[in-house]
Amino acid sequence: MLAVIDENNCIGCTKCIQACPVDAIVGATRAMHTVMSDLCTGCNLCVDPCPTHCIELRPVNETPDSWKWDLNTIPVRIHSRGTTCLNYFPLSEKIKIWDFDGGIHPPEMKTQSNGTPLRQGAF
Repeated sequence: MLAVIDENNCIGCTKCIQACPVDAIVGATRAMHTVMSDLCTGCNLCVDPCPTHCIELRPVNETPDSWKWDLNTIPVRIHSRGTTCLNYFPLSEKIKIWDFDGGIHPPEMKTQSNGTPLRQGAF
């Protein structure tokens, strides 16, 4: 979700600016305000304080550019007993892995299906 201000009805009261926890709204007193879409988190805290009800939240089509990337975790593909899933682990945590053919697998899998041993690693 993304906050959008109807600029024709904005009176420049700055109540939305004061309510925004990430400073995604810019403008001056008695001047039109606007939302910086790359900073807006869609938290909805700016909507209720607006006396003219000119702010609404609209859904955002997610693209690689609009996606809010989580840079504190790492995706890890785990394959076990014929099932593959994707888990996310904190970067602050050391993870023991077994890697072969570009995949990451749980430690209980000691060999590939062709009998080749797995390479162990950690990050």
